Amino acid sequence: MCFTITNLITDDVKTPEIARSDCDDLETNSARKNKEVLMKTIEQPSENYASILASLGFAAGDDELSNTVTAFIYEIGGTLFDEDSPFLIDKSEFYPQYDNLNSLVLSRLYVKENISTDSAVCYLMTIWYRWLRYAVPTLENIEMTPLDAGVRVRILTVSTSAECACSLEFILIPHEVTI
Repeated sequence: MCFTITNLITDDVKTPEIARSDCDDLETNSARKNKEVLMKTIEQPSENYASILASLGFAAGDDELSNTVTAFIYEIGGTLFDEDSPFLIDKSEFYPQYDNLNSLVLSRLYVKENISTDSAVCYLMTIWYRWLRYAVPTLENIEMTPLDAGVRVRILTVSTSAECACSLEFILIPHEVTI
């Protein structure tokens, strides 16, 4: 089962706000119920980001796309690891995948001990909306898929002018899991 948020952006769309108290509620309520209410998700199959990016004129290995991938990796590393971060900076990893339009940026994020995966997802989404996403994206698709050991969050984002785009995949790995 995959939860997806898709925003085809128009001038009147506002950035979703995720309040800290809403994140805390993920600890006590059903994760599915909160994700549906909090993030207004709908169930649908996983998107093929490569075909979407190709239809917009992006090609694997393109210099502009490679620059965007590098910039996203730099920004992710600079925003995800503060004193409130649920992720272990010394274990988490970031991989550029310049030839993989489905997942140009792959991040393995190891969750700290005594932090739930739901809280870590909420933190990631808060950072995404506050610091990492394009200010006014033309297209934004976010998928959350539970895994046997953790959660996968996939994001496709396209800038307003459709000159920049990126597909990102975050694998959140609970503390008790070792890979």
